[in-house]
Amino acid sequence: MSIMSDFKYEEPDAEGAWILMQIADSAFPTGGFSHSIGFESATKHGFVKDFNAFTVFVLSCLQNAASFSLPFVNESHAECQNIEKIVELDGIMQAFLSNHVANKASFRQGNSLLVTACKTFEVEQIRSLQVRVETKCLIGHFAVVFGCICGLLKLPLIKTQQLFLFSTLRTVIASAVRLGNLGPLEAQSIQFKLQKKAEEIRKRYENCMVEEATTTAPVTDFLQGVHDSLFSKLFYS
Repeated sequence: MSIMSDFKYEEPDAEGAWILMQIADSAFPTGGFSHSIGFESATKHGFVKDFNAFTVFVLSCLQNAASFSLPFVNESHAECQNIEKIVELDGIMQAFLSNHVANKASFRQGNSLLVTACKTFEVEQIRSLQVRVETKCLIGHFAVVFGCICGLLKLPLIKTQQLFLFSTLRTVIASAVRLGNLGPLEAQSIQFKLQKKAEEIRKRYENCMVEEATTTAPVTDFLQGVHDSLFSKLFYS
């Protein structure tokens, strides 16, 4: 059954558009800049040596984010008013995320997003999620928390999906700049050129449910998993 079978696309209203831009802003602290999604590990293990390899790596990260995480975003967005369902989805993601580095990065970012959203938007249901985390009833994985918060803020699902994949794209490219692999102007050019491909990937998985979640770029996932074995590192993951 498609989560979007009865979905009617709506552009965000004026208030929603402002919220969308605020969450997309790099100044909105969600902990994303503490992570490289495995890019630091990929470069230090010799898997990314040139521009073509970098492009392949970025697209692999987008592919994994769409095929594995987007189904959780979709369902938590749809079930944002059902806190027990959110807890269930969070537990499923905890079981699925066997990559210990990705697992830790996921709940760190999810918890950071939750704290920021509580202080920013002052929505009672978001505060309820934070209480569940504080009482150890919820781990707070990023994709689940992200979808739920966007749903509670009444952001359309498609915009929520785009925002989620945009955060993945920006995180990898920003990590390349911080590691000195790219200059900031070159990074912006690459990010713009990859947006069309990112949208194609989003459309491929826009209707996926949690039972369809899968890792489609296992090498990228493996490289993130060995990140904590690096002798020195700038990022958590």
